[in-house]
Amino acid sequence: DLHQFLQRISSDFHLKALSDSEVVEYIYHRLYIAGAQDRLFSQNACLMIADASSGVPRTINVLCDRALVYGFSAGNKQITTHVVGKMLQDAEGQGLGHLTRQPRIAG
Repeated sequence: DLHQFLQRISSDFHLKALSDSEVVEYIYHRLYIAGAQDRLFSQNACLMIADASSGVPRTINVLCDRALVYGFSAGNKQITTHVVGKMLQDAEGQGLGHLTRQPRIAG
C-alpha cells in the first residue's frame, strides 16, 4: 500500500571522498558488477581519475563513463592514461572543467 509513497521518499547523505586506492577498487568493483570480464582501466588510468575527481564517487562515475566512450570509440580494449588524459583535456575545453581538477599523473 505504501509503494508509491516509498518511491517518492529521497534520502540525503554525504559520502566522504575516497582515497586513491579506494578509487581503484571502486572502479574495478563497478565494472565487475556490470559484467566486465577484464580490467578495462589500467591502474594508472584509475589513479588519474582518482586525482581528477578528488575521490568524489559521483564524479568518478561521470569521468569513467566519458573515458569508456572515448576509449571504445577509438577501438581501444583498455582505458589507459592516454585516453583519460585526452578525455580530461577535452572536458576542460568543453567547459566541463568544474568536474575535475588537474591530475598529478601524466603519461
